[in-house]
Amino acid sequence: MQKVQYISNITKVYPSMIKVIIYKEPVLNVISDRINFRRNLRPEDKYLPSYSSLRRSKVAIKDIIYSNNFKFFCTFTFDPKKHDRYSFIHCKNVMLKWFRNQKDKHSPELKYICVPEYHKDGAIHFHALLANFNGRMKDSGHKTGQGIAIYNLTGFRAGFSTASPLDENLDAISAYISKYVTKSLISQFNRKRYFCSRNLSRPVKIRNSKLFQNTPPLFRTRIADFDNMQIYHLHKF
Repeated sequence: MQKVQYISNITKVYPSMIKVIIYKEPVLNVISDRINFRRNLRPEDKYLPSYSSLRRSKVAIKDIIYSNNFKFFCTFTFDPKKHDRYSFIHCKNVMLKWFRNQKDKHSPELKYICVPEYHKDGAIHFHALLANFNGRMKDSGHKTGQGIAIYNLTGFRAGFSTASPLDENLDAISAYISKYVTKSLISQFNRKRYFCSRNLSRPVKIRNSKLFQNTPPLFRTRIADFDNMQIYHLHKF
C-alpha cells in the first residue's frame, strides 16, 4: 500500500534557528511498505532524481551540528607501530572503543560525530566534534591560525590527537566538517561516510508548514537559491 504526499516546503526547527526549504516545483513523496522516496514533479510528469547519497550525508551532518552544542574539534591519527592505519574497520573499531571508554570513565553524556579522512597513500585518520567531554587535555603549546589553543587528549593512546575549542560560527563548522565527506570516501572504504553517538539531537521537521508565509519578509533571510529550491532562515519577531 502506498501513501502519496505533495510537499511545497520543509521547515527544520533547530535550537537556535529555523530553516525553511521552499520547493519551486511540487515534490512528490511516496511511502510504501518497501520504498520511501521523494521526487520533484516536472510539468511533463517526469521525475527529477532525488538527492544523492553524498548530499544526504552532508545534510545529515549539518543537521546534527546545528542541533547539538559541540565544544571541541578533534583530529585522531594512528601510530603505525600499534595499528593498521590502512584498515578502515580496524581504525573505526579503535575509535568506537575509545569513545565507549570515555563514556564509562568520565563522560557518560558524551556526544560525538566522527568523519574519516584518508591520505593519498590510503592511511586513515578521523575528525570529530565532541560535546560533554570531561576527559583530561594537555596544552600542546601551539595555536591554530586563528589563535585558538590546541590541546592533546591524554587519554588517546592509539596515536596522536589534537583538540581545539569551537567558536559559535555553526556555518563555518558545518562547512569545514562536510568538506571531508566525499565520493572518494565511499569508493575507498565502501562504508558509511560518518558515524556518531546515539544520543544526538536532530531538528524537528515539519512538512507543508505555514510558518514561512506567516513570517513577515523583514524576518526572512534567503541563504541559497538553487534550480529546484530556495532556502531561508527565519528570525524571531
